[in-house]
Amino acid sequence: MFPVKSHYPDKSVYASGVQTEILKSERANPTAKIYHDTLIETVNVLREETGVFEVLLSDRNGCLTEGSRSNLFFVKGDCVYSAPEDDILHGITREKLKKVLRDESIDCISAP
Repeated sequence: MFPVKSHYPDKSVYASGVQTEILKSERANPTAKIYHDTLIETVNVLREETGVFEVLLSDRNGCLTEGSRSNLFFVKGDCVYSAPEDDILHGITREKLKKVLRDESIDCISAP
């Protein structure tokens, strides 16, 4: 177990969004939350240098998979899209959101 300092955006950005950067990086074992010193250090340096709130991770094909500390979903029309389940960390927040989507009969499609 290890402590993780939480960072939340200022309330004003909930309407306008946050600034992000993209880092080419994949989890070796996406289904396990493992502390990766090098990834965390790289993300923190990138956040400091650019002033962004979040760093999005992309896979070897350049497809966005998840945030360095957040889930990543896209909304288009009446559907919500996400990276393939095998490529991302399965967390409590993600599962709760997927349940809400199911309860509201909103399709959540994992990219191929």
